[in-house]
Amino acid sequence: MTSPEINRDLTELSIQLNSVINNDNSVKGPTLKRNIFRLLELATKGYDLSSLLKDIIMVAAKCEWVDRKLIYYILSLQATSNPEIFLLLINSLRKDCTHTIGTIRAQSLKILCTFPSTLDPDSYKSYLTDALKTALADSNPYVRKTAVTLLQTIRRKYSISLVEFNPILGKLVADPNQEVSAGAVALLCGVVGIDSSLSSRDFFKLLKKIEHIDSWNRCQYLRLMNNFSISTENEFLKIMTRLEHNLHHSHQGVVFGTMEFLINQAKRFPSILPDTLNVLKKPLLNALALGDQELMFLSLTHLRAIVTAYPTLAYTLRYRDFYCRDQDSSFLKQEKINMLADIVAEESALEILEELYLYAVNASTTVAHSSILAISQISVKIPKMSTLCLRKIHEICTLRKELIPFIFTVISICLGNVPSKNGSSILTQFFIFLNDIADSNEAVISFLRILGKYAAHISEVPYILEEFIRVTQPTTATDVYIELLHSTLAAFFQKPSECRDLLGFLMKRGSEPDVPQPVLERTQILYLLLKLDRPLVQRLIEDYYDIHFTSESLINIPKRNVQDFNSLKIILPSWVEKMPTEPSTSHPLDKGKSVLIDLTNNDTTLIEPHPDDSVH
Repeated sequence: MTSPEINRDLTELSIQLNSVINNDNSVKGPTLKRNIFRLLELATKGYDLSSLLKDIIMVAAKCEWVDRKLIYYILSLQATSNPEIFLLLINSLRKDCTHTIGTIRAQSLKILCTFPSTLDPDSYKSYLTDALKTALADSNPYVRKTAVTLLQTIRRKYSISLVEFNPILGKLVADPNQEVSAGAVALLCGVVGIDSSLSSRDFFKLLKKIEHIDSWNRCQYLRLMNNFSISTENEFLKIMTRLEHNLHHSHQGVVFGTMEFLINQAKRFPSILPDTLNVLKKPLLNALALGDQELMFLSLTHLRAIVTAYPTLAYTLRYRDFYCRDQDSSFLKQEKINMLADIVAEESALEILEELYLYAVNASTTVAHSSILAISQISVKIPKMSTLCLRKIHEICTLRKELIPFIFTVISICLGNVPSKNGSSILTQFFIFLNDIADSNEAVISFLRILGKYAAHISEVPYILEEFIRVTQPTTATDVYIELLHSTLAAFFQKPSECRDLLGFLMKRGSEPDVPQPVLERTQILYLLLKLDRPLVQRLIEDYYDIHFTSESLINIPKRNVQDFNSLKIILPSWVEKMPTEPSTSHPLDKGKSVLIDLTNNDTTLIEPHPDDSVH
């Protein structure tokens, strides 16, 4: 739009606005609305209306409130670049805040608090606080409710401290209008901190009034009541009796708000806390039966927290209430499965195990993982079920191949309570699935850890380790190689003659120049310890695998005396220099060219294996 056109529009608008100003009566009609919309169009496009601003402000005083709000918005767009106009606008709004009509007072206050201010925040705060204090004491409940809402809105925007409003808000807690009362309570919840407390007088006022207000306001009251500290057990029991009807309320926000209050108060009285939690068990189970997925999840979370704090309460729950349904969401099924693992007992273990087995076989991968973990937890809580749990897990492996890598990471939990000989016999049944874990380093590491622990009872250990050594390169699978080194060392202490060559080859390969630094360092440390303090290595391996080497498998070598650390530095280079190059044969464990450590006599020197030595 060209300048002549703008000037013509502004001239026409000025004539129209002056006609409104000269009219003694309030004005309305289509002509005024067209002028206002034209002004709004020009203001939103960024045109300068400074020549009309004073006329616009004077017209606003004579318009109906609907038109006045539009004019105030037009002025706010212009006032951002003109502080003088902003002051005129503020004065007009403050005048409207004292209007005889309550709706206009409320709307003026809302505009005053939401306009982008061009003044200094500290000076502008004084306008807001004065207007808000007047509005909070207004006779019109709509104005009071608007003031309470705006106070929460501008509190952070202008860093207004609510401390000076506390006396007014304290009175509004008893306001006959429920929304005003709840809003005041919500503000006080933000003011009353953890270190502060609600007075006994105010608390019992809220307690008396809470029975006669709606659900939303009850939730607000309960938040504020959490800041009160009950002093005696008898007082707590009386208050719990008065609030007990809230535990059966149709609004779940009221139910959970009441439970939060009772739990927070009962924590001060350990002797009655179990009884309190037992009372809360019923509404949680009721919420679990309502069918709302999020509410059921919340109920299960609370029940698990209660059972964790007081395990004896688990025996009062019916485990069938936590069986999964087809319509349950994945996150809800997982929480139910965790709950079943928490409350399992000897008499229910077999049935729960069968139920978890069905979930693992038929449910999604995520739910199946939770089921397998729950099965392993049953074996921990009820050790005599460990063998049966392992057999169920083995069946799951045969039915769902995609779960095998995850299963290999958890079977060690079940093996923890199985005697070594029984555990080794069950573990051998899992060997047929080794090809399925080749792509999972985590599963391979877990299996090697198990293998090192049960090496004394499994005759196939040297052959399995040899196969892993064939396919594991330190440059591509550092973590696996280090665990393979540990597992082979543990197997060596349990089967020294069968695993000696394997350990020697691993240490030779782990000392080559191109291996990753973690592999080289671990190999050097273990080699030096084996030469200088073999009993220490045995103890470390025993602690690592939670085993105890028998006297038949232990190789007791006297500890070598080392004068200083410098003597350690000169041992490894001589060993490395003696090592021959990598054998050219296709077999990676060439018996005639690997350097081995002789751990079968008191001399810890390095030897070359005899040509007749055999490697398993």
